[in-house]
Amino acid sequence: MLTLAIDTATDHGSVALCEFGSHIHSRCFAERTHAAVAMAAILELLQEVGANPADVSRIVVGDGPGSFTGLRIGYATAFGFGKAHKNVGIYSIASIAGAARGASDGIAGPVVALYDAMRGEVFAAAYDFSGSNPAEIAPPVVCTLEELADRFPVVAAVTGEVALAAPDFIHQWTGRNPVALGVESPVAAQLVKLANEGFPMVSIDNAVAFRPNYGRVPAAQDKWEKEHETELPNPTG
Repeated sequence: MLTLAIDTATDHGSVALCEFGSHIHSRCFAERTHAAVAMAAILELLQEVGANPADVSRIVVGDGPGSFTGLRIGYATAFGFGKAHKNVGIYSIASIAGAARGASDGIAGPVVALYDAMRGEVFAAAYDFSGSNPAEIAPPVVCTLEELADRFPVVAAVTGEVALAAPDFIHQWTGRNPVALGVESPVAAQLVKLANEGFPMVSIDNAVAFRPNYGRVPAAQDKWEKEHETELPNPTG
């Protein structure tokens, strides 16, 4: 089974490709170049492993939380690929789970990953990869660092750029420094690992009806709904 993973939820995008049990090949993107380079990077990976697009049987897309534009680029790439190659299955795993997986080696206990949600808040989720069955302890939420520390007083490790920007707070909270994620472990590569390890995935059977996890309502949608005092019809279209 040849698995392709795409993650464009944050400024740092990546794609990865792997035959089950084989080496994971990956590419990372410079900031805000996702739309321009994602498909080209995928074709490079296919050439690198000597495969054709039709050989891909599964696509895993990073489902944020994250950038409205970034997420839509990732899903558009996956859906376009799937439309051209009918036999491919498309699934999603939270991007933030991939970030946590990348920081979990040698860690026994809950790993919390943080993404910047702006407005003084973070997107955060907790996972435990130390057992035979990787598990989501808490799904992605939007909160402040202080609220997160109150919710999870005992944590084995914390990762993400937000954590690296607040090392004193993280150390006071967890008793250890935040864990850095380098380019050698891009989120897309971690999504492939999670898929191969049996981590729960969401099967996307209807591209039109599927709605990415933006973490919070996009600003334009929020403004429209407040002005019209009703929900925006078909916000996924």
